[in-house]
Amino acid sequence: MQNTKRRAVRTSAPFSPAPLSRVSLHALGTSMLSLLLVLPAVAATKVDVPVSALITPAPCTVSLTGMTSGSTLDLGSLSSDSLSSAGAVLGTKSFNVSLTQCGGDIGSTVPTITVTGNSVGAGVTGGDFLFRDAGSSTAQNVGFIFRFNDTTVAWADSDPKKKNLKPGSVINLTPNTEGAVLPGTWKTTPIPVAVAVSTGGGASGLVAGDLQAGVTFTFDYQ
Repeated sequence: MQNTKRRAVRTSAPFSPAPLSRVSLHALGTSMLSLLLVLPAVAATKVDVPVSALITPAPCTVSLTGMTSGSTLDLGSLSSDSLSSAGAVLGTKSFNVSLTQCGGDIGSTVPTITVTGNSVGAGVTGGDFLFRDAGSSTAQNVGFIFRFNDTTVAWADSDPKKKNLKPGSVINLTPNTEGAVLPGTWKTTPIPVAVAVSTGGGASGLVAGDLQAGVTFTFDYQ
């Protein structure tokens, strides 16, 4: 670029005034053309933009039917005499868990119901399968048992866990360790859940009184 400019100045100096402008214009034009020809090409650059998204099916609406009042299931007044033996079950009732307004094709996601609540605990044999709220219950060493996808419920020492629920139970299309499984008709047919009062695997220390428990069924895709 500097060499071209110096050459144009030298060319115009020896000529008379009349042809000076023509020669100078020609020289300048040539110089400008040379500048355009020798300009280096601009190097191309690029940047990659990763884009991702997770499309999830619409979650189901969970509703309960078959309750005695609103969202409460009242088993009524029960005699403690009928709970004097280990594995006793009394006052069985059932309600339905309905899953509606679910998404269409669920893809690879797994429909899952998670059960939460409070249990009697280790003080009673099998107490982790007995639901009881300590703050609102005066009855002792007794609780509610829940059996998923069934209208009857039982407690047997040989198999006390079969399909019975406990706090933290996870239910999906594969049977869990207790045998509870989400039926193939989960999107179209209400799922029955049986409830009863039981002393679990033992009957000692039973104290009569009010028995209360709150159980939550949460549906999501995992």
